Amino acid sequence: MMSILAVGTGCFLVWVVLKSIVVQLFEKDKESSLEGLPQKATEWLTDNGYEILKTKNEAKYVAYTGDQTISYRENAHFIARKNGSDYAVFVGWETPSDEDMCQRYFPLYVILDVKGLIFLNLTDESVRHVDFTVYRSRRFRVRQFLHRGMWFTGGLLVAISWLHRM
Repeated sequence: MMSILAVGTGCFLVWVVLKSIVVQLFEKDKESSLEGLPQKATEWLTDNGYEILKTKNEAKYVAYTGDQTISYRENAHFIARKNGSDYAVFVGWETPSDEDMCQRYFPLYVILDVKGLIFLNLTDESVRHVDFTVYRSRRFRVRQFLHRGMWFTGGLLVAISWLHRM
């Protein structure tokens, strides 16, 4: 009797795992369209698996060059998370041009430290995902490696001295 129960439980668990894998594979790229009102953006995000972390998140900086001051300020309507990655979400009536995305929204991408940007166009109910790739210089990567190595070595020395004391 116990072996039948064990086999039945095992089959059920295998079925649950296989079903979740199939659902993730086939429904990952399937996203519903927006219904047309700004209030529906939150519904669209939650329906498509996004968790809303913040609303109205602002990114700004000021640069001083000699006698000139340059400032930047942009608001993301939402900061949403999906699969462990954060995205800045913009809701509007039109999708900005590619050039505008690079010049206007790249600083926001860097300041907010998100994985990408999502533009929800309420006019034609379209969604556009934008991902940037930032390439670090060799000097930056070497400095980062040395910095992490020093922290690791320091931790190792503390651990050895603590163990040696015992």
